[in-house]
Amino acid sequence: MAEQATSHPLTFMCHVLQVNRAGYYRWQDQPTRPPSPRIERHRQIAARIQAIFAETHGRVGRRPMRSLLAQDGIACAPGTVHRIMAEQDLCAARCRAWKRTTRREPAARTTHITNHCQDETGRRSFTSDQAGDARSATSPTSRPGRAGSIWPSSSTWRRAR
Repeated sequence: MAEQATSHPLTFMCHVLQVNRAGYYRWQDQPTRPPSPRIERHRQIAARIQAIFAETHGRVGRRPMRSLLAQDGIACAPGTVHRIMAEQDLCAARCRAWKRTTRREPAARTTHITNHCQDETGRRSFTSDQAGDARSATSPTSRPGRAGSIWPSSSTWRRAR
């Protein structure tokens, strides 16, 4: 618009482009105008948020971040912290509590446990000497069941357990 201002009236160009005239003048004065107090405050808060996020190794979300900012004497709304963190793509890395569920016992003897899916040479073997044997690892749909049924009868499952 600035290039065409000499050949066309400004009000006509603003009407055609559907731009407010006051907005055009605000945009034109933007490079020379100092930043507003709100923008300056957001920059300061953003710098402090980045520093705290780095100190905590990215494990602080917006609510704890707000309390840490309050400890530093920076009072701000939770929405402000959320917006600034979203603008900077800062997302807390949440870690779930780790609970030990099994105990390792190196002295436990496991030589008596045999793998029923391996033959004598150690190769995988999914065959059995008897049909319907508990060690049979074939598909349940391949076993004969009731007439017209592809699933095994309940008595076959009881024996397999």
